[in-house]
Amino acid sequence: MEETVDQDMEYEFTELVPADLDGFPIDDALLFLDRLAQGWGENEAGLAKPLGWSPLKIRQFLAVNGVKELIWAIHEMDNESVERATRNTAKAGNPASQKLWLFNKAQHRGWADRKSIRVEGEIDHSVVVSVREALEQQTKELIEGRNAEGVAALQAAIGLHLDDDVIEAELVDE
Repeated sequence: MEETVDQDMEYEFTELVPADLDGFPIDDALLFLDRLAQGWGENEAGLAKPLGWSPLKIRQFLAVNGVKELIWAIHEMDNESVERATRNTAKAGNPASQKLWLFNKAQHRGWADRKSIRVEGEIDHSVVVSVREALEQQTKELIEGRNAEGVAALQAAIGLHLDDDVIEAELVDE
């Protein structure tokens, strides 16, 4: 029988905190780490009262030997918790969770989120091509100057004018 977890597990960090905290009190370190485990960002965890650390002090704490590794582990525990919840909801029949799970865990079996665009032009039929191929072709046409409408649209979209200096552009054959 599978174990399901309805709420996030709680962790005790006391024994995991590095022994030498370069002068940071253990209670402050534990509060900071506990806030991270609750989903706070590093800056908000350090800036909020009662810690009230400056950005410099936050960076100094993060530089303490072993702290970054512990924070990485906390973030990984969050990821594992979300993975567990996604798996449980997928197995319970949630189609969105099932799709997400398969796209990320079963790519080797052909499950992937394939993006495609529809291109219609002077040809007799529509062609569906990958986004990368379409973008590569459009970029080549723009660089070679064969697509005046595309150049005009690009100019309008990014505010580029023909008299502007081009810093770097090149057409590369693969």
